[in-house]
Amino acid sequence: MRLGVSLQPVVGLAANPHDPEVTRARHLAAIRDLVERRGAQVVELPLDFVTIYPTVFDASFYAQVAQLGAELACAFTAHLPFLWMDPASMVPEIRAATETCLRRSVQALGDLPVESYVLHPTGPLADLAYGALPPALAATFVGLMMGELERTVTALLDLVPAERLCLENLEVVPFAEFVWPLVEEYNLAVCLDVGHLAYQGLRAEDLLDSCQDRIREVHLHDVTRKVIGPQCVLLTAHQPLGVGERAYGDILRLLQKRQFAGCVIVENEVAEATFASLQVLRQDGWLD
Repeated sequence: MRLGVSLQPVVGLAANPHDPEVTRARHLAAIRDLVERRGAQVVELPLDFVTIYPTVFDASFYAQVAQLGAELACAFTAHLPFLWMDPASMVPEIRAATETCLRRSVQALGDLPVESYVLHPTGPLADLAYGALPPALAATFVGLMMGELERTVTALLDLVPAERLCLENLEVVPFAEFVWPLVEEYNLAVCLDVGHLAYQGLRAEDLLDSCQDRIREVHLHDVTRKVIGPQCVLLTAHQPLGVGERAYGDILRLLQKRQFAGCVIVENEVAEATFASLQVLRQDGWLD
């Protein structure tokens, strides 16, 4: 089991396409800092950068990332693009454009060794529909979307080994009911997001018990809960470790006990939260 973080909250989403070298140098410096100074063993690369800034984050940049990784002896995972994407869209043009962007992002990595590729199985419309429509209609609608997701997934399998393509459990659509059948059919992997489980009232054990052998990556972040009305609770995910209700130490010990050999990525939203989470992991002896 290797512990690390996502690069995205550390570097932000802004880049300067008119001066690519400055942006590239900033990203490379951030990777070095995360590994050398803050103890990360693995860094997750956000491939939305490839789709938003293709002239900055191209094959030559990821060749530099590969060289740096070899120097630092660290590992990399990749989060496939999800901003403005929908791999399960029932609009053919949107799904096809998403497929094109996903393939282009993988191709940009070149020969960079990647432990796992994380894919959000749906865009936001699936969660919206599942939560708003009557149950039977919602199940039909999302089921049709899974057929479109299948088309997108199969289009990636000539670029990404099935055992490294990880479908992630999201906040609303039940993973076991809708996404897991696709994982089984194509021998895919799973990215277990323990924070997203909180939105469905589930524990890490629930998904570990049902698909442990397929879990290749874990996303770890805390979740806070605030009661804002008689029947209304606000959950906020992607919080620093140790501030909410997800007992990260228990989760890591559970993964350790089950001999999990993949990557655990702390997934916060801002740099300060990321650094705080890494500090907690170091204080508790999970990182050197």
